[in-house]
Amino acid sequence: MFPDYQAEILKEDAGQKYRPSNGMEGDLFMSEYCWRCQLETHCTIPGKTALYQIEEDDYPAQWQIGSDGQPTCTEFLKRKDSF
Repeated sequence: MFPDYQAEILKEDAGQKYRPSNGMEGDLFMSEYCWRCQLETHCTIPGKTALYQIEEDDYPAQWQIGSDGQPTCTEFLKRKDSF
């Protein structure tokens, strides 16, 4: 999702909560994870990311920076019919 140079910088933030910086970034993230996930119709994570600030305890820890510096969702379960 992020260019390699940006992901390289974010590797030091691995494990920290992730919040898209704008609507376009949020759409890209959700198209990569939420809309391809088996849990999509029952998942409360996207709603909580809109409801809470990243500093709040109730902000989902499942959205985080991965070890490769890319944002990820640790609950993601790819649907068999997704690309």
